[in-house]
Amino acid sequence: MCQPDYETIDLPSCSCRPSASVLVEHGFFPTAPTQPHLAISINFLEFYYALFEQSADAVGAMAAALSKFYNRRGFPITNAKVSVPKSY
Repeated sequence: MCQPDYETIDLPSCSCRPSASVLVEHGFFPTAPTQPHLAISINFLEFYYALFEQSADAVGAMAAALSKFYNRRGFPITNAKVSVPKSY
């Protein structure tokens, strides 16, 4: 059986603050300005944007997007050399 590609979480909210601002504060982007029922991780949106910026070819795009994604979070790539494990 397949696992779902989403996670359900409960966030505290009150009528004094819009739900959208609570979601953004916790790292999620709401899919509706009022009463959102779904939100997308801001980290995922940043990764998707980095992938879109590098979308020339599939492998190069993924490598460049991952590099940019990690660099923006303070994890620079120190070695661009790629090694492929030998199959025995």
